[in-house]
Amino acid sequence: MKKMNLRFGCIDLVRDEDGDYVFLEVNEQGQFLWIEERCPEIAILGEFCDFLCRESGITFTPEQWPNLSDYLASERFSTTHKMSLELEINQARAL
Repeated sequence: MKKMNLRFGCIDLVRDEDGDYVFLEVNEQGQFLWIEERCPEIAILGEFCDFLCRESGITFTPEQWPNLSDYLASERFSTTHKMSLELEINQARAL
């Protein structure tokens, strides 16, 4: 990440037949909300918001961050996004 001058990225790895990890690529954004859907106590959405704001020099208190349930219930979360997230969550459940 340092060599690419990236502050955040999601990497794809595979394991070869010897059990060694092989780097494939780095993506600008990974899928992570399924983690909070399965384990609400993790509050990963708030942690991610905190990370982005800290990196941007913006300060908020932790109680200002949304949790996944609040976000899904908000007016900002459109029907299109709901369908997309539900699809991702169902795909993750199938794994």
